[in-house]
Amino acid sequence: MDDKCYVLLIDILGFTELVNTKGADEILDIITKFLGSFEWIEKMVKVNISSIYFSDSVILWQRNPAKEDFLKFTTASVLSFSHLLAYQIPCRGTITYGPFIVKPDISNKYDIFFGRALIEAYKAQSKEKWIGVTVCPSAVEHAGASIINKYAGGHFLIRNDKTLLLNPFLSIQRAYKKVTKKIVNQGLDWVRGTPLERFLLPELLAFKFILETALTFSDRCDFSSKVASKYHSTVSFLQKVLPRGCFKWAQKMCNCVEMKFGKPLIIDPKKIID
Repeated sequence: MDDKCYVLLIDILGFTELVNTKGADEILDIITKFLGSFEWIEKMVKVNISSIYFSDSVILWQRNPAKEDFLKFTTASVLSFSHLLAYQIPCRGTITYGPFIVKPDISNKYDIFFGRALIEAYKAQSKEKWIGVTVCPSAVEHAGASIINKYAGGHFLIRNDKTLLLNPFLSIQRAYKKVTKKIVNQGLDWVRGTPLERFLLPELLAFKFILETALTFSDRCDFSSKVASKYHSTVSFLQKVLPRGCFKWAQKMCNCVEMKFGKPLIIDPKKIID
């Protein structure tokens, strides 16, 4: 009997151009960071997820998940996504549910993988015109209405075709809910040493990468090219999915974080002046 799995297909956008324009050492560094992000997620999220890497893509899957596993799998998916963006690696991901087989070949040297869930992810992903993680109807139907409704508030938007568009910045959203009038214009010193810090800082770097890249295209008056439209669409999505006021707060706070020594660090806890 075929295993039924949650499958996440996540790939680097523009990888062909990178190979054509970057040196081998730079490409190797990008791939190393790409794979390292998934190792980080496996440590952070306690869910039994397996992975396969090939070329510019990674497949994450969970075998025979219960309906209650939907939140953990989608959380791991968006954490992977935001962590990659923090390293300025643009990517997109698609989650499906269905038959997915991974088995060694007869010589036990190679893994063979295939299944309808993977095919569905490939087809669905090729149609997306933004930078984010989508959940196809097959995974939505498996989770069921009660699970989806339970986590509907701020976790995603839903399209007419019943595809979910996941909010990749749940830690930004959680941090904003903790902001009081006293610290609304302050930096991020108040999150130092808290459990929120390890998730919030990569998300703020990812948020900054999306906004700054979209702004670069805007400065060129490029609003409709294939790549530019993906970033502009993503900014519009974030403005809609994040709570009122959260988007502007994140715009300020992302300037308090930089990638230094290979990890996100708070660089300016001082008061931010409008």
